[in-house]
Amino acid sequence: MALTAKQQAFCIEYATCGIATLAAERAGYKSPRSQGSRLLTNADVVAHIKRVQDELSTAKILTAKQRQVILSDIANSVGYRNNADRIKAIDTLNKMTGEYLTKVEATVNTNGKINELIAAVRG
Repeated sequence: MALTAKQQAFCIEYATCGIATLAAERAGYKSPRSQGSRLLTNADVVAHIKRVQDELSTAKILTAKQRQVILSDIANSVGYRNNADRIKAIDTLNKMTGEYLTKVEATVNTNGKINELIAAVRG
């Protein structure tokens, strides 16, 4: 079932404030207390509230680019932040952009088995 414009407004308001009476009032219902609780018994309204809440929570998550901008602002700031904050921001940015290389050394002991396997494959 498609929601009315008022029901959609209620869903958005409820998703942001979590109070049915207030959401119904902001959505323009004349009897917000009774309408708010009635709307929360409507499965379509509840499903739409969930979708709106999911969208709102996703919108709050910073993208990698947004995090880099914030860290860059800290790293570039002079005066109101201490040097430790700036160094940490630069270090974090370097890690995010792959500036650091990790050197890995490994020793593989085949006990001569590799030559036996190669000989067996070649026949």
